[in-house]
Amino acid sequence: MWRAVFAQKENIIPYLIENSTNIDLTNPNFQFDQEFYANDLFFFGFIHGAEKPQVLDLELQKILFKNGVHNYAPEVDYSLAYFFNQYLVTGNEDFLDFACEFYQMRVPQDASIQFKNKWKELYKLNREQQKEQQISIIGMDKEYSSELTLTHIAFIAPKEPTGIAMIDSLMFFKTLETNDLDIISGKPVYKSGKSWDYFFATEKGAFYKRFVSLYKKDSLNIIKLFGEYSGDLKHLMNQSESHNREEIIYSNFKKIGLPLIQKGEKIYANYGYFHIQQEKINGSKSLAKLIKDSCNIKQVSIVGMLTNSNCLKHRKYKSEGTIIIRETKFKKASYNGYRTSKTYDGDYLFEKVNGIEKLKKISKDSECMLFKLNGEKSPLMNTMLFADFKRGGGKWKVEEGASTTDYFQYIILIKNSKPNIPLEE
Repeated sequence: MWRAVFAQKENIIPYLIENSTNIDLTNPNFQFDQEFYANDLFFFGFIHGAEKPQVLDLELQKILFKNGVHNYAPEVDYSLAYFFNQYLVTGNEDFLDFACEFYQMRVPQDASIQFKNKWKELYKLNREQQKEQQISIIGMDKEYSSELTLTHIAFIAPKEPTGIAMIDSLMFFKTLETNDLDIISGKPVYKSGKSWDYFFATEKGAFYKRFVSLYKKDSLNIIKLFGEYSGDLKHLMNQSESHNREEIIYSNFKKIGLPLIQKGEKIYANYGYFHIQQEKINGSKSLAKLIKDSCNIKQVSIVGMLTNSNCLKHRKYKSEGTIIIRETKFKKASYNGYRTSKTYDGDYLFEKVNGIEKLKKISKDSECMLFKLNGEKSPLMNTMLFADFKRGGGKWKVEEGASTTDYFQYIILIKNSKPNIPLEE
C-alpha cells in the first residue's frame, strides 16, 4: 500500500505538466474540454484582494457566456444583485456606485477600482446581446443590511397606493444619495451613551428619527409584510442570525439557483476560497459541499492560487476623540482602512498551500497557468495535495480519506499580481 501511494506521488508532476495550459490574460484560451462545459454550476474562488483574479473572473465569464452560461452569482445578497442588475440594464452608474459602496461591507478587499471596471466591461458585453441572452445577476448571499434591503424594497414597491401604510411609505427610501445618509451607506456614524432618538432629533432631524424608530428596528417585519403582499423577497423572510452564513447561502441557492438549473440553465458563481470547497474544511460544510451532498446537479470548482503577489488587506482603525453637540459628548465610531500585503497570498510563511512549489516549478515563467486535476488516470484522485492549507501555526483540517479532487477539480496559478486599488482612491 505504501509503495502504491509513493508511486502515485511520483507521477504527480508528469501528470500536471501534461494537463496544464498557459493562460495569456490579454487573450486567454482556457482550453476547457466538453466534460467541463457539461456542468450545471461553475465555481471560481480565490483569496481576496489581488488584481489578476478580477481579470480572470471577467474572462471566465466571457468564455462561459459563449457556451450558454448567462447567470452570474457573485458574492452578493438578493438586494445588492438587484442594483447590479439595474446597472447592467440601464448603464446608470449611480446604481453601480451605490452597489460597489455596499459591496465593501461584505468583501472590502475586492470592492476596488478593478471590481468596478469589471462591471463596466460586463455592461458593454450585455449591450451586444439580445435581452434574453444577457447576463443576469443572482444574489444568494446572506442579507447585507436591513438598510440596503429597505432601499431595494422601495425601488420595487408599487407606485400606486396599496392601502398598507408601511408599504406605501417605502417611497421615502427610494434614493441612492448615500453620501447624506451615513447610517444607510455604512460610512462612519457617531455612537453615543445617549439614546439614538436624542442624537437624531438634535443633529439629523425628523428623517433619521423616523428611520431609526420605525424602519430599522422593524425591517424583518417589513420584509415579511412585503413578501406576503407581492410574493417577492420571500426567501429573506426565513433568514436568521441563528443560522450560519453557509446555510443561508445554500438555502437561497435552493430557492433561486436550483430552479434555474432544473429548467436547463447554468450558473457561474464567484465566491471566496472557502465557499467553493466541495468537501469539509475543519469539519464544516461550505456552500459547494452542501450543494454536493443534497442537490442532484453537476458542479465544478476552480481555485485561484496566488504566488509572489500583493493583496489589498482590509483592517479597522480605532478613531480618537469626541464631538460635542449641545454640550453632549459623542464618541466617534471606528472607520475602515486598507494596507497591502505579500504575506497573505497563500504562498508565504504565514499562509502556505501544500504542494504549491510543484505548480510554481511547472509554470516556470508563466504568469498564469491552468491545471486540470481530474483528468484520466489522475494521481490527484487518490492523493491529498493543494487542498491542504496552512495558516499560522495551524492547518486546515481536511477529511480523512479524501483526495484533492474531492475538494476542487481545477487550479489556476496566478503569479505577480498587483493589489486591488480601493474605491476611495
